[in-house]
Amino acid sequence: MAFNISIDLDRSDYMYKTLKQELAIYVEKLKTVYEEHLKEVVLYGKCAKIDYYDGDHDIEIMILVDMDDAQIREYQAQLSEVTYEMFLEGAFYITPIVFNKFHFMDWKDSNKFYKKIDSEGVRLYKDDTSIVEKYEEHREKRIVVAAYQFEVSDDINENYDNICKALIMAKMEGNVQLIVFGECALSGYLGMDIESVEDIDYENLEFCLENLGKLAYEYNMHILLGTITKHKETFYNSAVLLTTDRKRIYYAKRDLTRNEIDEIKPGEDLIIFAINGVKIGVRIGKELATPEYFRELKDKNTDLNIVLSYGKENINDMTKVYTRCRACENSTYMLNVSSVNDIKAIETAETCLVSDEGDVLVELDVDKEDMFIYEINIV
Repeated sequence: MAFNISIDLDRSDYMYKTLKQELAIYVEKLKTVYEEHLKEVVLYGKCAKIDYYDGDHDIEIMILVDMDDAQIREYQAQLSEVTYEMFLEGAFYITPIVFNKFHFMDWKDSNKFYKKIDSEGVRLYKDDTSIVEKYEEHREKRIVVAAYQFEVSDDINENYDNICKALIMAKMEGNVQLIVFGECALSGYLGMDIESVEDIDYENLEFCLENLGKLAYEYNMHILLGTITKHKETFYNSAVLLTTDRKRIYYAKRDLTRNEIDEIKPGEDLIIFAINGVKIGVRIGKELATPEYFRELKDKNTDLNIVLSYGKENINDMTKVYTRCRACENSTYMLNVSSVNDIKAIETAETCLVSDEGDVLVELDVDKEDMFIYEINIV
């Protein structure tokens, strides 16, 4: 019986050798459970790093399969049975988690937990069939996206109600996979709606984010919105992605305005995620005017780049021009989502979707609360 185990065979510690042998047995048991659906088995956590196994740590295992969530649940009893057998046979405390392989590949660049496992985990098994080829076949490269603009205020509850109203509208339309709101759509914008980051009720903001996360799960619809966030005593102008599996992913604005620079800290990390095979990057506000921020995303092969804007802050009519330029330069779809403002008082950012060739596919009137829904097919 051949085991595809990549643990170092030269390690001499008896307990570690025993662990290696038991993991090989466990992989074989998993093969009997999942059969051709088993794609990868990864050892992660402390046991993937130590030079010997002393029995003090749980053995953390990620199991990747080509099943949906409902199918994964159907196999849970069999997984529990073979895992318990390992405990009875050798007192090995194995903690398995099971994910869809394609979901893992879609999110491993943006989910910190997945990224850590992908880079540091020990592969105990990998299907001989090229998972990359199957992944490319699986990717439909299609997404139905909704963009909603409304007049943002300093009232978190009022903004929250507008966001919830849009979610209901999108749900009624059906098939929306991602709905996007503008910069600071939940908290209000610093220097325009609110005078200081200290004016924000962060307990209420967290309550609203938690509820929206539940709605993302219930509606099976990813939500991307802008808000001021607080981490310990540091404040960020953030884009927050609430996923359909109850996770949060953050991107913090790096190119700050004069209104923000004294109270807001610039971010450092990228945010790249994928929905149904469409790879998506995110930027905020005035970053739209800087080509370098989008070259970074081009290097990551994004299909769609989303910019969260705030209408009242933009004092020129270049937003659509910049959006088209970034689309043409990088051959990617561009979505800019802004907020409502009276155009008679001040020029404002425009909520619009631009093709990878620079054509404006759909746009909203800048002075009206409205939403568009569009299906993007990546060729």
